[in-house]
Amino acid sequence: MAKKTITELKNYFKAGKRPTEAQFGDVMDSFANLEDPQLFPKNYIKKRLDLNFPHDVSDQAVDILLGNRGMSGALEIEIVGTWMYVNSVGNIKKLFQVGFNPDNSVWYTPTSRIVEAGGPIINHIYVGDVVWDANINQYKVTIYHTHYAGNIYDIRITYHCPFDTQDFSEVKLSDIYTNPLAGQRIHYTHYNDNFGVGVSLPEAKLHVKTLPGQGDTNYTSGLFDRNDAAGGSNKLSIRYHSTADLEVNSGFTGSGFRFGTYSDFNIVNNGLSDTYGAINFVTNAAVRLSVQPNGNVGIGTSAPQAKLNIVSSPKNPDQEGTLILGDVSQVNMRFGSNEQYNWIQSHASSPLYINPLGNNLILNRDAGNVGIGTQNPDQKLTVKGKIHAEDVIVDTNVPADYVFQKYFDNTSSIRPDYQMLSLNELESFVKENKHLPEIPSGDNILKEGVTVGDFQMKLLQKIEELTLYIISLKKEIDSKLN
Repeated sequence: MAKKTITELKNYFKAGKRPTEAQFGDVMDSFANLEDPQLFPKNYIKKRLDLNFPHDVSDQAVDILLGNRGMSGALEIEIVGTWMYVNSVGNIKKLFQVGFNPDNSVWYTPTSRIVEAGGPIINHIYVGDVVWDANINQYKVTIYHTHYAGNIYDIRITYHCPFDTQDFSEVKLSDIYTNPLAGQRIHYTHYNDNFGVGVSLPEAKLHVKTLPGQGDTNYTSGLFDRNDAAGGSNKLSIRYHSTADLEVNSGFTGSGFRFGTYSDFNIVNNGLSDTYGAINFVTNAAVRLSVQPNGNVGIGTSAPQAKLNIVSSPKNPDQEGTLILGDVSQVNMRFGSNEQYNWIQSHASSPLYINPLGNNLILNRDAGNVGIGTQNPDQKLTVKGKIHAEDVIVDTNVPADYVFQKYFDNTSSIRPDYQMLSLNELESFVKENKHLPEIPSGDNILKEGVTVGDFQMKLLQKIEELTLYIISLKKEIDSKLN
């Protein structure tokens, strides 16, 4: 190995192939003496070009013609804009890592990245990559003008190479030509709209993308790691998992997904490793809402026994344990329980309406009356309409047995004041009133209705009286026949 001058090193690449092992040793030995001005009078060269795109012409392009040369190191192209017809100020700087010899002899496939991009220029200019153009037998970089408004731009080219100081005088611009750009048309970097990692066109403020198989199979998307002063580590990893589209793991023991602190507010997934647990919403160090792996949701409990399970310590109505629907200062419905009963309650003295538009069911809070088909129930159950039932049981305090008691025993403990009319008295009453004694008239029934229990006892009373009239008439007939 021996130190070589720039001119000597350049001869190693004229054959259009990689340096030999001995020549590569010379390169490395020369690299160790970068400060020697005899060997490396300078390690970069610059070039400035002026560019003027026409006005009112869309999809224009121009090529930076690099010539048929060898390049090894870093090529930096920066474009700066201004304002002519529209605002195009700002700059775009693209850095290329290159390694090739003349005549398209590429020994390091060029890579590139945007290191700066800011201002309205990003909506006007797009910088392509270093490619070989066989038609003109040289390397080039295409600059696309994606906006219709004409503008002038300053192009600054810097080539960094420890041993190559070849002249850049032959680097120039081609003529402007029409070349529509498909796909990505805007450059992004960290201080612009979106930031992409592993993606050239980020679709969000932070867009991280990896290919299958890259990195740890459990953590292929990203890892955010913060070490505290005590040396501990809090990690948030976002990973693509074979059994889930996306998994967020906080690194806390027993917590797969967490926001905030446990004493304030957080969401905690209690799953460990690949064991999937509940998601708990926690405030003030207590679980307020829990979503279980089986889909059950608990409020006030971390072990819900139903699809929706609300639990609290037994309290009085309107206190803890109440589910309130609506504004508590206006009309609302409350569901709750205490040690004695379960309850459904409306607001203040307002009735509880079930389908109020059809007056289907109204529960009157003050009187405790229930109305079906009416908003003004005047009894414990008021029904406007027909009742269809298999059976009805009516309790009564005055059974009709007093009729037989008074007839046969001449007294009744049930109704001492009862007196049965004779047939003549009955005839006179019916003839005058057109209805039976103690039975309301038809007009009264139409206006006021009847009390079912009382009316049934009155009808039974009349049946018993009719029975006694028949018995009496039979005795009278028998006596005359004998």
